[in-house]
Amino acid sequence: MFKLSVLLFVIYIGCCVSSFTYRKDDVYTFRKDTTRGVFPFVGGYHVKVAGGGKDVKNDEYYVANYEFDHFIEQEQIDQYLFKGRIVRYLAVKYDTFEITDAYRLMPNTDQNNNNNDNTLYFITNNNLVTEYYNVNREHAVKNITEPYSKQITSLHMDWFLKQLYFNLVYGKFENDYFLVQKLYIRVDVNCGRNVGQWCPENKIPTYRYDDNQCVRNTGCVKPLPINCQKPNNVVCKQGFTKTGFPSHPNGCQIDYCFPSFLFTNQTAPSSFTPTQPTREEWARMRQQFQNNRRYY
Repeated sequence: MFKLSVLLFVIYIGCCVSSFTYRKDDVYTFRKDTTRGVFPFVGGYHVKVAGGGKDVKNDEYYVANYEFDHFIEQEQIDQYLFKGRIVRYLAVKYDTFEITDAYRLMPNTDQNNNNNDNTLYFITNNNLVTEYYNVNREHAVKNITEPYSKQITSLHMDWFLKQLYFNLVYGKFENDYFLVQKLYIRVDVNCGRNVGQWCPENKIPTYRYDDNQCVRNTGCVKPLPINCQKPNNVVCKQGFTKTGFPSHPNGCQIDYCFPSFLFTNQTAPSSFTPTQPTREEWARMRQQFQNNRRYY
């Protein structure tokens, strides 16, 4: 009887892949269903393959909801691209989309960014533009042009170039150039817990952003404001948020503009703000300072 109960429980919670035809690396868009009626049969999302051009069938498929470990701004869901699969749990009678990766459109103030080509690409750093759904179609170009670095002041360029290459883009070819019109960046980056650092009284902690927009410690420095450059008057465009820290080697404040949606706590819980150390961590850092004080 016990074995039968276990078997029935497994069958109840198990799931099977729906009849929807999908490939592991397909990219999808979501469209909110606004039909009036009884959920879950209406009110979910219409899913279809994105960016396949004429080579990929893009029929819509209805799902009641989605599952993902990170925050998705539902009011802006048309700005996302997703990877994942559609499943149907045997305990229910509707389909769910299990998201594995999420990308969001980077804000762009260029009014001439309409995309006429429905083909999704990714770019490698040797100026090769490859069709996402057909990696055998590579286009060697002389240069890659994009609107972001010209429009957005104080853009963190190491981070931006990391996003530009190997992420998802729409664009068009003009002679021997490729013009990026839409750039989608990963929103599910997890930096882990970044602990703030303890410094002696005459020094301050400094930090930097790495190319994954994660905060990294760069040690303690004695602040020398006289060596800092022009006053810090960074103003970010709509859709971007200013953030920064005292930096190495003089403790000067350096600010950057990052897409505002990256600051959502549920999206990047520790990307931008060092976590306050625990009492034990403070004690350990003070002891390390005492052990290495000859270097200060």
